[in-house]
Amino acid sequence: MTELVIPPGKKIGCLPRERTPHDVCRLYRDQFTVYSVDDLVDRIKEIHDITNGQGLKQFVGSIYNQNGRRSCAAESACGCLSALRVSEGQEWQEFNPWPTYKVSGGGGDNGSTLYDNLVTLQRHGAYRTALWPRYDANGNIVHDYRETPSQEATDDAKRYRLGEFWELENVGELASAYVDGFGCPFGWQGHSCWIPYIRPPTTNNASQWQATYCNSWHASWGDNGYGTIRLGEINWGYQAFAYRTSVTWNET
Repeated sequence: MTELVIPPGKKIGCLPRERTPHDVCRLYRDQFTVYSVDDLVDRIKEIHDITNGQGLKQFVGSIYNQNGRRSCAAESACGCLSALRVSEGQEWQEFNPWPTYKVSGGGGDNGSTLYDNLVTLQRHGAYRTALWPRYDANGNIVHDYRETPSQEATDDAKRYRLGEFWELENVGELASAYVDGFGCPFGWQGHSCWIPYIRPPTTNNASQWQATYCNSWHASWGDNGYGTIRLGEINWGYQAFAYRTSVTWNET
């Protein structure tokens, strides 16, 4: 198994599943197609060819930076949301995950579950850095995760509420969500990232398929902010989810 090496100054904070997702996680699932291995191989190769080996990476405007906080689950949920918006023809928005983490983590810095972050985004929306920045141009913190966002930023966040989401239970479901253009944040060794790209398979054993994951340890980490994982290494106890995009109200 690939070991997740935590560099000095970096932290993990994805907590394991605490509850069974509520019914809203199952509503959209009935419309979700799980493809055969042969179909997945063909479609993954097609995405590779069409996107020149980029997948959703081509829509990533910036690599998020949790800056020593245990906010990785909020980071992966918001970072994936930013890229998905562009992939679906909406304008790029960078979101600040810390207001989401303040709610999902209960106000402390002890980590949070992916599920709680997605529920928070569904109820309260994502906070744009344009209205509630966390860093200035020099990389200094402007608003930390313990701060209460302004009313203006809070009202604006409601325009970027997450729509439907549901839990993925195995490698086949995750790969199927990927080929259909869904965002896939996941938990792994106590850390959370999201998958923008699955490499063309060289075997029919889906657990051995190699995926590129987008981390939130700054673009200076790994391969410009990205790492590689075999799909079989995902820890389902930390959960993995699929969602399409946010619901934007009265966007101009």
